[in-house]
Amino acid sequence: MAIEDAVVLARELHSGDSIAAALASYDALRSKRLGKMARAAASNRDAKTAGPVAARLRSLVMPLIFSRVYPRATGWLYDYDLGALPAPLHPAAAQNPPDVL
Repeated sequence: MAIEDAVVLARELHSGDSIAAALASYDALRSKRLGKMARAAASNRDAKTAGPVAARLRSLVMPLIFSRVYPRATGWLYDYDLGALPAPLHPAAAQNPPDVL
């Protein structure tokens, strides 16, 4: 998610009139996906805090259904297409990045 955020933020900063406008656009573009991710994470967390009976039942059932359900349930997460990054403003900077330690 951090890489996705970085790509979208770079694209918005590159195309925006101002930093404030770019940040507002970034927020609008990312809020729906990040909200969905937060809900999925909360659901996943809550599923793992079951009592001993539910935990045992989950351990028995999960190997049987996991391979059938998981790809469909998480496809939205891994099939996301960010598009391309904008071209560098200064081509020389892309060819000679600064040394960073």
